[in-house]
Amino acid sequence: MQITDRGSVPVPDPIAPDLEAKLAGQQSPRGWGLFLIEKMVDEMQVYGDDHHHTLELIVHLKGAAHER
Repeated sequence: MQITDRGSVPVPDPIAPDLEAKLAGQQSPRGWGLFLIEKMVDEMQVYGDDHHHTLELIVHLKGAAHER
């Protein structure tokens, strides 16, 4: 699956949010999205150009019904 939106700022690499630091105001309250998405898929690629960001999400399906 690919998701593309508009934007000119490079998408940062997902880093593990520190809940305590966020609650103390030492980290931005933002930054959970890419971290959580990356944990729910098998692979995540982030790329883009001067006008778009694209996330490619890959989930490997297992089982006889999904094998080809």
